[in-house]
Amino acid sequence: IIDGLGFLGTIILEKPLAITFEDLRYYEDLLLRLKQNCAVLCLRDYLPETYCIPSALQYDIVFYSEIKDFRNNIIHQLPHVLSWLYTNKHIVKSVRIIDNNLVGETESGPFSIVFESNMDSPGVIINGIKYPPLNYRKLLLNAVKEIMLRDAALARNDMEKAIEVASFICQILADQPNK
Repeated sequence: IIDGLGFLGTIILEKPLAITFEDLRYYEDLLLRLKQNCAVLCLRDYLPETYCIPSALQYDIVFYSEIKDFRNNIIHQLPHVLSWLYTNKHIVKSVRIIDNNLVGETESGPFSIVFESNMDSPGVIINGIKYPPLNYRKLLLNAVKEIMLRDAALARNDMEKAIEVASFICQILADQPNK
């Protein structure tokens, strides 16, 4: 769409932006010449009043997921968690797998992520604070409107964040013994 058709409008890309380093390099190159308003949509990023993550020395994150396969959770759920951390100014420095759990560091301290299907109700728990599940039908239209109206600097920031998130996803998948 971008290279082949020369589209210059607004594009909403699926998360994760990439799961291979080859695809990631394409988007890194694209960022250098980006004229489009591009976004990788993770809805919690557009709802700071409901999904603000307070500063802490450590983050224990339990993220509801019906997906049982750990690799699929890395591909489909981890981008939401990492993007959400970045949006709340918790800059991720590292992420790795230890005993089927994800652990990492932000600039302010360590974090752990567990994907759980046996929660009382869908949602996310961070340091004991329960965040509500998303109502996609209600919230998607507002997020799309916000993306359509934003300026070039915000679009660039969104793509930079998506590239950072995708680079962690690519590294984790490359390091897994059972690809």
